Amino acid sequence: LPENTVYFGSDASDVDCLAAAGVGVVTADAHPAAQKASDWVLSAGRGEEAVRELCGLILERQGGP
Repeated sequence: LPENTVYFGSDASDVDCLAAAGVGVVTADAHPAAQKASDWVLSAGRGEEAVRELCGLILERQGGP
């Protein structure tokens, strides 16, 4: 289900998927259109442990470690 989906992107070509997902997430250096379409903008950029940051946020929101 789309509402149970996290989509992680950074480019203008990701905008439709970001909007369709339950939670759209982009890196700090993502294209401005992608940032506007997202729900979360990470503090990390591409290649700066952004996936680790995203995983930590998901775990935190779920009450994990």
